Amino acid sequence: MKRVSKYYKKYKAHRNRLILKTVGKATAFITSFAIVSSMAFHGVHGIKNLIIQNATNEIESEDQIEQNIPQEITVDISNDTTLQEELINPTEAEEEKEDETVEEQNSYYIGSELLDSGYEFKDIDFNSLISQNEDVVGWIEIDNTSVNYPILQDEDNEYYSHHDINGNEKSNGSIFLDANNELLSNPTEELDDLNFIYGHHMANGSMFSSICNYKKQSFVDENPFFVIYTADGYAYKCDIFAGVLLDGVTPHLYNNYQDFVSEKNFQEYIDYIKENSMISTDVEVSYEDKIVALVTCSYENGINGNLRFVVFATMTKQYTVENEEEYRLMRTVK
Repeated sequence: MKRVSKYYKKYKAHRNRLILKTVGKATAFITSFAIVSSMAFHGVHGIKNLIIQNATNEIESEDQIEQNIPQEITVDISNDTTLQEELINPTEAEEEKEDETVEEQNSYYIGSELLDSGYEFKDIDFNSLISQNEDVVGWIEIDNTSVNYPILQDEDNEYYSHHDINGNEKSNGSIFLDANNELLSNPTEELDDLNFIYGHHMANGSMFSSICNYKKQSFVDENPFFVIYTADGYAYKCDIFAGVLLDGVTPHLYNNYQDFVSEKNFQEYIDYIKENSMISTDVEVSYEDKIVALVTCSYENGINGNLRFVVFATMTKQYTVENEEEYRLMRTVK
């Protein structure tokens, strides 16, 4: 079973930094992608589910990755030996700059709303989960539903559509983060603007079946948020602002929207989502917000209807009981 996703992400980030520095690009993200993956359901035939996939060439082994790293450097800066040396052997100043970048990214706003309200946080043993499977990147829990699962991530969006956390082939698959998204608790990378999490709509009510409860205004009124836990001890309070029924090829959902290219681009997307939402909330969405979208199939047109129900929510990083001491100390210092 292939497992190079974590190494590949580090390689890809390093490669992009080299390209960014040598050719002076202002942006470095994948510009086009689209995949079709099969969503298999309990007791019924699988149907096609369109989900986002990286269009870059798949790297199949660590040996290939290691071979590609110097190749990228040679190609991009072959005429500048000084810059080659600088990139391969970064100076102390550059290392300090990287440390400052990490510190700056870790200084993003962290809220305490859940902690202050006495919210009963779930005790997640991430050490055990990651020992079981290093692809675990989080845990999602939605009150008053059956959604209470680990979140996994592979280098493509196919594997966990058909495999459980132990690597066993199962029709219900796993709950998984889109392969193109940054890790939810990555200390050196900011969250993507849009973070897609997928799960099957199982006939027995498991996996993401119960997110369809958010088609009802009364349910969202009583359950206005859900929580995503991350391995660094923090959590995200996800405030729901829309629930949208979409066909499998809706351009506004299945285009290149991991990151918005402009505020106008962002506003067009949000306007489309809110105008087509089956529910309404008072949650305001700003350009600075990070958004999570929970995606599952929906059967208003039968099992071959190719519909998706998507729950959209803003993400606010939160202190939990795991880092309450840090929070109290921070308040004392202020």
